[in-house]
Amino acid sequence: KDIFSGKILRYLYPDADVQITGFEEANLPIGQFDVVIGNPPFGQQNVFDKAFDAQLGSFYIHNYFIGKNLIALR
Repeated sequence: KDIFSGKILRYLYPDADVQITGFEEANLPIGQFDVVIGNPPFGQQNVFDKAFDAQLGSFYIHNYFIGKNLIALR
């Protein structure tokens, strides 16, 4: 969500798909990544992600991050 860092990244890598947004709004292709590295936030709140609410809507925030990343993996 850091606009300044996102704009630097877009400048350095103009061909990359840089999305300056929250993870719940990020448009990740399903089954297209070979590896995912993350540092999810931990807590007991839920995240609303309109694209994956049926699958991940009842998960706590850390499990939501892990679940959405697993969906993006091959």
